Amino acid sequence: MDASAAERQYIPWIHLADWVNAVVLLLEDGTEGPLNIVAPTDTTEAEFVSTWARVQGRRVPLPVPDWVMRARFGADASQELWWASARAVPQHLLDVGFTYRYPDLESALLEAAGPASAHG
Repeated sequence: MDASAAERQYIPWIHLADWVNAVVLLLEDGTEGPLNIVAPTDTTEAEFVSTWARVQGRRVPLPVPDWVMRARFGADASQELWWASARAVPQHLLDVGFTYRYPDLESALLEAAGPASAHG
């Protein structure tokens, strides 16, 4: 994926601890139907990769050109997942006042990386 595509590709994410707490809350309050259990902050692929690299104390990897992905995966319909983008909003969780332990990507990645992280 080229850099400009990565800057436009949104990817939903959530820390495992927040996911578990959200599921428990939703089970307890009897919420039904489709829900977005995602972090309250949206992130592009480029932001995700640069934050991950910073937390790990590594360089940002070079973007993979689209033609490389097409050459590798051909005309397979599943290749579209590489370019998919979703900007999910956890509206119900926000409406009920759910408190995220890791509302931003950097805090979530720092916790997940543990003491071995560049900031840990």
